[in-house]
Amino acid sequence: MSDEKKKYDIVGTVSIGTDEYRDLIEAVKDAEKNADDYRSRYWKEQDTTKSLKEQVEKLQKKVDLWNGFLADHTAVCEDWNRYLASKYTGEE
Repeated sequence: MSDEKKKYDIVGTVSIGTDEYRDLIEAVKDAEKNADDYRSRYWKEQDTTKSLKEQVEKLQKKVDLWNGFLADHTAVCEDWNRYLASKYTGEE
């Protein structure tokens, strides 16, 4: 909320008990706390997402380089395919 003092026109009056008044104040404070917690979680998740996207981009560049290397070197590509096949079948 802003630090400026609000000026209200008095249109009428309302009487409520102190318990109800305290409940209203506590409800406002709880809502503010929940909003702050939500914003903190949101920005933390945004930071995590950004970091993971950067990691994916770096890894994708490495994969693209590796694929380009394999495309130029057929013997290495065949060795790589045999290696992958042995890993997937459990053979050495």
